[in-house]
Amino acid sequence: MKKILIVCRGSREEKTISSELKADGYDVQLIGVEKHDFNSLDLSRFNLAIISLHPDISATWNAYLDFRQQFPGFPALVYMGHHGVDRLKSAIKNVLIKNKHH
Repeated sequence: MKKILIVCRGSREEKTISSELKADGYDVQLIGVEKHDFNSLDLSRFNLAIISLHPDISATWNAYLDFRQQFPGFPALVYMGHHGVDRLKSAIKNVLIKNKHH
């Protein structure tokens, strides 16, 4: 089972995304952007990270920048809610397939 970390603000939409990904067979863990201490985060358990980015909320930008600085080579997607869950699922599959071959 592929494991996905979602760094988010904990909105209803993000919880719905988590539920949909779980229904598709992914093991999903949510981490709140306010509590993101990436120094203690062990990504060896995960195949992919999704950063839920909200342009009007600086904490989400900070979480993304901190994540990229801490884990520059780890596969990660940025999700902005208006793109829809189906597009996110497609992007997840593409990234996981690409990383499977490397």
